[in-house]
Amino acid sequence: MKLGNKLIISMLLYFVIGITSLNYVTDIVVMKSYSKLEKDNLYLEGERVRNIFTDATKRLDDLTKDWAYWDDTYEFLYNENKEFVDRNLVVSTFEEINMDYAIIYNNNGQAILDYRYDENDKKIKKVKKSVINELWKYKNKDGLINIDGKVLSISSRQITDTNKIEKPEGLLVFAYDFDKEIIKNLKDKLKADIEVDFNESSFNSDIDIKTYNANSTASFKIPYLNDNKAMEVKINIPNKITNLGKKTITEFIWLNTAMFLIFTFILFLILRFVIINRLYKLRKGTHEITKSKDLSKRLNIKGNDEVSDLKDDINFMLEKIESINQELTEYATFDMLTGVLNRRAGLKILKKHMFISKEKGTPLTIAYIDVNNLKVVNDKGSHQLGDRLLTDVVDIINSNIRNTDKVCRLGGDEFLIIFPNSDYITVNKIFNRIQSVLQKINKSSNKPYSIAISKGIVEYDKEMDIDHFIELADKYMYEEKKNK
Repeated sequence: MKLGNKLIISMLLYFVIGITSLNYVTDIVVMKSYSKLEKDNLYLEGERVRNIFTDATKRLDDLTKDWAYWDDTYEFLYNENKEFVDRNLVVSTFEEINMDYAIIYNNNGQAILDYRYDENDKKIKKVKKSVINELWKYKNKDGLINIDGKVLSISSRQITDTNKIEKPEGLLVFAYDFDKEIIKNLKDKLKADIEVDFNESSFNSDIDIKTYNANSTASFKIPYLNDNKAMEVKINIPNKITNLGKKTITEFIWLNTAMFLIFTFILFLILRFVIINRLYKLRKGTHEITKSKDLSKRLNIKGNDEVSDLKDDINFMLEKIESINQELTEYATFDMLTGVLNRRAGLKILKKHMFISKEKGTPLTIAYIDVNNLKVVNDKGSHQLGDRLLTDVVDIINSNIRNTDKVCRLGGDEFLIIFPNSDYITVNKIFNRIQSVLQKINKSSNKPYSIAISKGIVEYDKEMDIDHFIELADKYMYEEKKNK
């Protein structure tokens, strides 16, 4: 089935299924999402309030540590000097840090200092014995305790020197009344409708979410340190998200039903003219390239979308294939080190010229070349130096032969030069000239090696095959090399 026909059927199914499922999706799925969002919002609000309440219960933690890990406090634990008290624990201290209790115990649990700040009288008074006895039980603790009908937020640390070298001893306790005034300040800070129950009988660490028609509640509990009860905090929040969701869904259903058919038709036109037609053009172009086998052709589709990206990818692939073909041709034709023809390409050209010489009777001569002392240069110098020797030989030969003459590397230090339309005498003169050039270069050059070659020259006889032709030149080359 054509892509255009598939598009028509898809659009019809899209319209029918969309209208049929619209009510279900919006009423069930979307409202479920609104409800989840409402609960998530309640949880986040509960988490926000709990964090602030928790911070409030542990407000004195850093202060207690500073005082407990202090040389002056550690010294007071043993000499109870009045100067320490008069200098540090005065009315202004309690007011500045909003603290109501300061108690220092010795190792026996006796309070050697017990101060309670009375906010009404603006005076420092003694702490009740029951409170002193209760607070001694909680060493190195932070949290709430419920005692004598009051809720205190305490922070306690054993006392040591500033560098924490001495063994921790005694106990320092700072506390303040976690009363209705504190709760009111927290409500004002949070700007939320909050209820607090100081005598909740059970404890659960999770935030409890309860949803009702008009509003919902998020509640959490902070346990007391001294009994199984807890302080419960409830946040009352109107269900704004779900109410807004119901209103939005009703409006959306009516509007979406009216617009669905128009949207489907417009979408069909867009897909037809913007995508399908361009894909047809792309397909036609690829067929033309396949049929012509011309990899230099390129597709031309205008636009800045996935279809044009596909066109670019195909064009890029064609460029890569064309480039790879060129590279493969070079690898199959040329020697990578010297740039001359490789053995396969050279023998192919030689066969061609042998055929022409045989058919037309034109002269054809080859020279089998061996670069002398390459192994010595490789062993005493380096293989890189040997490579330079080979390229130098090729450069000298190429500069003294015609463009129609072809050089191919047979392998290692052996080369074959093809001289079309040249007889033995002509080629021999060329090599006499090359030998003169080599002698001049060897005398004037500072290179760490001398350049020398051995050659075997053979003029083609139409009775020869290619193997005999080359073997004869190879034989003459070795005879010359042997006689040097």
